Amino acid sequence: MAWNVANFIALAVTFLLLAIVSVALRFWARTTSLRSFGPDDALIIPAVLCVVGMAITMIVGTRIGEMAQHYTNEMGPHGPVYTKHLANYEKANYTLQLLPLASLGFSKASVLCFYRRIFFVYERFLNVNTVLMVIVVAWAVSFFFTTLFQCKNPRTLWTTFEYSRVECVDTLPFYYAVSISGFLTDLMILASPLPIIYQLQMPLKNRIAVAGILLLGTVVCGAGITRFVTFVNIGHGIFANINDITYFTTPVFAWTMIESSLAVVGANLPLLRPLLHQKTYTSSYAWSLLRSLHIRRSDNSS
Repeated sequence: MAWNVANFIALAVTFLLLAIVSVALRFWARTTSLRSFGPDDALIIPAVLCVVGMAITMIVGTRIGEMAQHYTNEMGPHGPVYTKHLANYEKANYTLQLLPLASLGFSKASVLCFYRRIFFVYERFLNVNTVLMVIVVAWAVSFFFTTLFQCKNPRTLWTTFEYSRVECVDTLPFYYAVSISGFLTDLMILASPLPIIYQLQMPLKNRIAVAGILLLGTVVCGAGITRFVTFVNIGHGIFANINDITYFTTPVFAWTMIESSLAVVGANLPLLRPLLHQKTYTSSYAWSLLRSLHIRRSDNSS
């Protein structure tokens, strides 16, 4: 895809609105269903705020940092000049490394809390859920602070050319580690309720309907895979295109925005029963099964 400022901003605004609308619908669904506000609802708020910050950074980056544009090289008597535009680009790049980690961490935790509310009577599931929560928190916190202090002096990132930086982490292996581990945590989270659903005393089609609702978040896995492939492609050509880095790295920022936005949307989709109710037989039927499961297990535990 040939990138330019217009389609880069359009992508940022589109996926920003997608995330915001899904959160608004989530709380509308909570209100109309008279369900209580829970930790899963609270966690999705900082997740979407981080997506807002990402969109703002992308838009501002095109204005002051030549993001999604071919870099204007300046030569001085001693070689390339580190321009203000490049410094602003690197600041935006730095921000767009930190915000997605926070957003994805909150989104993953929100999904885990949602599962916990549904299957709260299954002690073994709660133990697995707790372990996954610890893994997600450790993943988000460790990679966030490693990114924050990826150079001994963070100012190095926007004052020095990438090929001349010292005392910084090896960038490409680090990005690969973030993407792969993030994808694996998504798979573990989405798979965690499946054994319980499989054991439910329901016809197969009912179990498939319930699993289908809880697996709506798989949409983010596809974005995560594409983001990783983009990282690999960019990594292979980064030094050959180091003089046009503001344009060459554009797909990374685009897919990072897509993944973070879809993670928020995926966390919200299973709660949008009022939107789906009476639209199709399948959606209404599946939601009634999920609701009856929750009520029946509550009654059995009392």
